[in-house]
Amino acid sequence: MIQTESGTSMGALRLAPQTWTHWVTNTKPLGVCLIFTLPQPPAEKEGSFDRHFDKQPSLDEVTARLRAKHPDFDVHLAEARQERWHLLQQEVEAGRLSRLAALRIQRGLTQSELGELTGMQQANVSRLENERTTMSVKTAKRLAKALNVADYRELLP
Repeated sequence: MIQTESGTSMGALRLAPQTWTHWVTNTKPLGVCLIFTLPQPPAEKEGSFDRHFDKQPSLDEVTARLRAKHPDFDVHLAEARQERWHLLQQEVEAGRLSRLAALRIQRGLTQSELGELTGMQQANVSRLENERTTMSVKTAKRLAKALNVADYRELLP
């Protein structure tokens, strides 16, 4: 682990030959929060990257390993999600982020994915998030359903 000036730790865990899983996490009791995997495939053969990448554990497999190793994994994950939501709320209150964008980010969706769920184009989702235009009640209801928001009025300015 490497301690940074901001108080976060960075580290790497070798899961398979020539593959490292990197993470960045704060120094809470769990000490592990997976961010991404970075395969380092052998470069000598055509297509070896795809074969190498296909052998890597899925995020679900890595998460299952972390749950087995750290009994409090889900508790810390819930705390991290709550902290992330709090930070997104601060951005909304400061006017730097729309409520729609905060909800989309919290749900882990891209603008394109939200567009697919609602039948909208990504550009329209972007416009609604960034231009702070007034949306119709019909659009707000479609977005609320896709984002699992009980009251569509939360999305209206």
